[in-house]
Amino acid sequence: MCPPVPHWLMQVHAARIPEKRNTGHEHPSKRPMEVTCPTCFETFDVPEPHVSEVPCTVDYDCEVCCRPMSIEFWEEDGEVVGHAVGLAE
Repeated sequence: MCPPVPHWLMQVHAARIPEKRNTGHEHPSKRPMEVTCPTCFETFDVPEPHVSEVPCTVDYDCEVCCRPMSIEFWEEDGEVVGHAVGLAE
């Protein structure tokens, strides 16, 4: 068993931990976006990337039939849009 940490050492350590500040550059929480599986045609939600991260392509497995697909995201009029395509397409 370890000896207890002295109280003065805990205060020094706590003083060195910087506070997290809101700089305005953090991404908002990822909103869900509905996509349709190109194999089973069922719809499900995926996290929408931030507009600064598009265009991009994300490999994803269908949450219903588990088949692999790619979801292509791009920006239209300041909004992120996406479309799922099968790997054979």
